[in-house]
Amino acid sequence: MDVLEAAKKRISFIMDEFEDIVVNVSWWKDSEVVFNLVKEVAREKWRLPIKVLRIDQEIERTSTYETVKRQMSDKDVIPYWYQIPLWEEIATDSSKRQEICWDPKREADWIRKKEINSIKDNTWLVENRTDWIFESIFKRDFKDKKTAVFTWVRAQEAVTRFLGCTSWRSYKWITRWRRNTDNVCSFHPIYDWSFEDVRHYIFENDLEYNKIYDYLFRYWTPYPKMRVSSLFHETAYESLKKVQEIDLNLYNKLIKRLNWVIALNQSEDVFNVKVPSFFKNNVDYFNYLIVAFGIDEKFKKDLIKHLTYIDETMISMGLNDEEYSKFMGKAVDVAIKSIICNDTCLTKLTQFSRRFIFENKWKRW
Repeated sequence: MDVLEAAKKRISFIMDEFEDIVVNVSWWKDSEVVFNLVKEVAREKWRLPIKVLRIDQEIERTSTYETVKRQMSDKDVIPYWYQIPLWEEIATDSSKRQEICWDPKREADWIRKKEINSIKDNTWLVENRTDWIFESIFKRDFKDKKTAVFTWVRAQEAVTRFLGCTSWRSYKWITRWRRNTDNVCSFHPIYDWSFEDVRHYIFENDLEYNKIYDYLFRYWTPYPKMRVSSLFHETAYESLKKVQEIDLNLYNKLIKRLNWVIALNQSEDVFNVKVPSFFKNNVDYFNYLIVAFGIDEKFKKDLIKHLTYIDETMISMGLNDEEYSKFMGKAVDVAIKSIICNDTCLTKLTQFSRRFIFENKWKRW
């Protein structure tokens, strides 16, 4: 059995188990694959149309918007396109910690207008997307039936996703699932696909996809760095440097919303950690940046707390002095990057610590 057959078998089984089916789409090629696989199986089982869910972050690439619009306009789709005001952590503007997507007070500065077939009002009383907005949506809009949500996550993308895809309990024989609410569960039907599998399926079936991949390929961008998500995410800064060439109209709108965009676009490699010669080491540089960048107290405490956790974890794992020095030095470098790119959610440090713990436990095992 190959991965394609396995994915279809999972989707078919889940459709038999659940009354309602939802596809949580994004901007990735992976999402395009899941979207089409679910439609294909649903057509065979007379389960069309399918519900398609998308939380629109507004500050996104034009090609991403066009991809989602095409999916939401599909005749076999019931759209759940949420273009609602939400607070989002912002990592590309050091002057503020949050940005409001679809801010009703700044409609003139919106990257684009809202769509006719979208849901426009945030009636969940959830201000931040990370504060259980998905759970709130599931509880309100999908509360009446036993519902399966198909997502596009793959284990190959990162160590943290590998752990997430393989460490949870199974739903009967389905490897990866998660209970969102009492009646809503999420599944990753292509969790075991490689990038090559995704690419082969798209071109073999002549599917449309987000064209930003073609532009990034021309820049020789490595696949793991092909960020096509929101443009204020903590890993978006490299992508921001290419926006002016790829999409000038979008760039002109971005500079009204994000103060760092011009500086990022003109920088060589501002986030490559190189400790200036007048600092003793990267710890000295880190201590300087905490003060010089004027970061807020919560961010400062969170950084120090997470570094302390990494330090204590390394000690508890019994690393020798050389290993400890090596990995702690890397952790401080990641903390420096977190300060420079305003990663207030500590995504980079969290990913580093999870990857470090996983890799070292695996070696010892």
